[in-house]
Amino acid sequence: MSSPAPSSKRRRSAVPGIVAIVVGLVVAAAAVALLTGGGEDDTASPTQTTRPTTASGDGAVSTSGASAGGVAVGTVRVVGASLPAFPESGADRAKGLAFPEIRGQDVASGLPVTIANDGRPKIVMVVAHWCPHCQREVPVVADWLGRDPRASLVDVYAISTAVDRSRGNYPPASWLTEEGWFVQTIADDATGSAFRATGASSFPSFVAIDAQGKVVARASGELSAARFADLVVAAAGR
Repeated sequence: MSSPAPSSKRRRSAVPGIVAIVVGLVVAAAAVALLTGGGEDDTASPTQTTRPTTASGDGAVSTSGASAGGVAVGTVRVVGASLPAFPESGADRAKGLAFPEIRGQDVASGLPVTIANDGRPKIVMVVAHWCPHCQREVPVVADWLGRDPRASLVDVYAISTAVDRSRGNYPPASWLTEEGWFVQTIADDATGSAFRATGASSFPSFVAIDAQGKVVARASGELSAARFADLVVAAAGR
């Protein structure tokens, strides 16, 4: 910050001495910082939060854990028929069909994750780390899950797909963690097996599944918090 101009010769003559003192203090502080290794690291990873785990069951992927960047591309097994493609218009042929069982690894922990018919209603969300619509949608859903009590009505899963190391927000685990996303998220395989199982053709995409494991609604594109809540209510049958 600039100082007002001095009003006398005596004050002007004192300026060089003051500057010398200030410079000396700055140099000394820099030396202390170098010796102690102080200062903030703006590349430090966010605080980690423990994620829930899912029992693997027969045929699920087993792993000893993930690397610091998580699991970008995993191993996926789909049991059952994939859903038909999202309709461009008209009725959705997936409604009333059983959602296939999807087994894989969590993008952050590397632990097994299974999306299966276990008597709980579900929402399955498909995202790609480089997709700008997904980048805007993930914070919306994360915020809603953290503040709306209706979140307890369903289990929410995600699928990270179409991974591309050359594009933004790689690796997916780092991006999702930074967004406060602590939903169990399956790392899709290199051929997009989990993505295709949902019948989606774009992202973000959503599938609402009832307690009997049947599809009750699907949606694609950016959803408002209210629209996402509608899917939750549809899945829960409330």
